[in-house]
Formats: sequence, structure tokens, C-alpha cells
Amino acid sequence: MNQYVEALAIAVPGVIVVNYFEKLASKIYRNAMKRMQQDKFPELQEVKFVILTQGAPEVNWAFLRKDCGDLVAFTIDMRSKRCRPYCAGHVSVDDGDSVTGPTIYVEATVGSESLNTAVADDMETVIAFPDYPDHKVFAYSSGRYNIDVVLIRMDVCS
Repeated sequence: MNQYVEALAIAVPGVIVVNYFEKLASKIYRNAMKRMQQDKFPELQEVKFVILTQGAPEVNWAFLRKDCGDLVAFTIDMRSKRCRPYCAGHVSVDDGDSVTGPTIYVEATVGSESLNTAVADDMETVIAFPDYPDHKVFAYSSGRYNIDVVLIRMDVCS
């Protein structure tokens, strides 16, 4: 039960939880970058993602926070700063490479930085997570540098 509470606490809206999580996420990121600079790779497990539509916001990588089976929490590190997720869904695409899984739509805001200059600023980026085909997006929140996502197994919530 403790794992569920910890995974849900990541996405519970509220100033205290969000501020705590942003501080924790930035601390984890700073420590990971410090270890990488010291040629010690972090023990963070990377989450596989597929960019279905490359818009103005660009993604660096995603790392796993907690995997409880029914609930999965991870953080997306954005190359573009101050972008926000505005929609979540589930996709099933078959265009040679079959992609099935939860998706996050990310858009640029007025203060966004480091955007993809090859496309219009108002074009969104669609990110899919094919390693979790039986999950859907339960909650998400964004900070200045990261997007935090919690997935829930579909049969749990039906």
C-alpha cells in the first residue's frame, strides 16, 4: 500500500505536494547530472517513449520514479523549458511500427524556451509510451523543467 501512496503523492494536486515534488525532482536531476559529470552513470531507469508528432516542445529523456505494477510514476525531462501538458490519451497506431500506449500532448506557453525552430511555436508534441500498453494516464503535472506522469492499469479503474 505504501508504494501506491508514494506514486499517487507524486501527482496529487496541491501546493505543498507540487512544491515538494519539484524540489525532489530537481534534486534527483542535479544529483544525476553530478554523477554523469563524474563519469558515474546514474542508476535511473530510462522510460522508452516515441514521439508521434514533433511540435515546438522537445524532449530530452524520461526516467522511472516508481513502478508498482498497477501504478507507474515517471518524470519527463524536457529540452524545451516552461512547456505544459494539456491533454492525455491512449493511442493505437499501426504505420509499419505498431505503437500502442498512453500519450501526453505538450504545448509551448508564452514563456517557453529552447523550442524546435523547424516548426511553428503553436504545434504540440505528442509523446507515447509503448512499454505500458495496458495503462492510461491517471494524472500529470508540470514544472519549469519536467513533466511528472502517473499511469494506472486500465483494468484497475474499470
